[in-house]
Amino acid sequence: MNVRENRLLALVGDKVLEEIAGAFDPVQLRQGQSLHEPMEEITYVYFFTSGLSSEIAIDAAGQRIEVGCIGFEGLAGVPAVLGVDRSPHRSFMETDGSAVRIETAILLKAAMANRTLMSVLLRWVHVFMMQVASTALADGRYTWSNERPAGF
Repeated sequence: MNVRENRLLALVGDKVLEEIAGAFDPVQLRQGQSLHEPMEEITYVYFFTSGLSSEIAIDAAGQRIEVGCIGFEGLAGVPAVLGVDRSPHRSFMETDGSAVRIETAILLKAAMANRTLMSVLLRWVHVFMMQVASTALADGRYTWSNERPAGF
C-alpha cells in the first residue's frame, strides 16, 4: 500500500515519510468497523487510502448525528492530533476501505519534531472543523423528508 495515496501524507514530503514509514501499519477496514468509540482512548490515527469513515456525535440520551465524513483526503483521530486522547464522538467505517495507521504517540512525537508534518496535520484539523460546522449549519437549518421530489 502506498502511503502517498493519502492526500495528507502526500503533502509532507519524502524525508518525513521515510522517518516514520516503519511506524505505519497497512490495514483493511470493513464497513461498520469502529475506529474509536466515545470516551475510549484513541490509540491509532488512520490515514485512509480508500473508503469512507463517519464521525458521529452522540448526546447523553443516546441520540446520534453524523457530523463529518473522511476519505483519502484526511485522517481519523482528529482529537489525537490535538493531543487529546479521547473524544465523545464515535468514528467508524461507512464503507470498506484501506488505510495506514500509526500509533498516536508515535505520530505526535514525529509531528513535534517536524514542522512540515505538524503544519499539514493542523491544516487538516481546520478543514475538518469547517466540515463539522457546515454539517451543523445544514442540520439546523433544513428539514429532511423521505418524500421524493417530482421527477424521481
